[in-house]
Amino acid sequence: MFRHPIDRLVSLYYYLQHATWEPSYGIYSNLTTLSLYASSPLLETNFILRSLVHKMEGPLDEEDDLELAKTILARTCLVGLQEEYQESVRRFSVYMGFPSKLRQRGHNCAQDYIRKGSNVHSHPNAPQQGDEVYNVLAERNALDIQLYHYIQELFRVQSAYFEKKEKSKKTINHASSKLSNFFFNALRLLLLHQHIYRTNKITLNERK
Repeated sequence: MFRHPIDRLVSLYYYLQHATWEPSYGIYSNLTTLSLYASSPLLETNFILRSLVHKMEGPLDEEDDLELAKTILARTCLVGLQEEYQESVRRFSVYMGFPSKLRQRGHNCAQDYIRKGSNVHSHPNAPQQGDEVYNVLAERNALDIQLYHYIQELFRVQSAYFEKKEKSKKTINHASSKLSNFFFNALRLLLLHQHIYRTNKITLNERK
């Protein structure tokens, strides 16, 4: 499940302001404003890209590493978006082949999660595009933002798989219904023939 890099960083900053249970809590205590965090060497930079290409430190190659990350996502990942949380959970359930009852439970769980959240904390809204702090965060995470735009496109492209799967399911259900009707009618004819045969046999025996 992917989240816009700026939203993730802002949420992380405010989370670390009160997460006393985190080992890194004390390290961030002096960063009293989001602006200080944005310009600090402690700011995570291009975390999503680094995680995918296994380069958590050092420079990144804008062309090669970005293309590698895109290839990894396209070939190996069913992506979800936090901004499309409910649809993402539905896709995960369908892809995993969960039965309809379990899918409904997943839907209810997602609804509850959206409404109540988990490990949530309130904080000011993220800076808007064009704000000074936003620009600093965006500049230091430019590759992650490019990658996130690709992930959004990939999410749209992958919708075709689910449309095809749902269409196929409807076709199968229709065919299954027709097949069930065929066997039901065949069974009715068989029972009718048996009834006629027994009736005729009884009649013949009575005549004898």
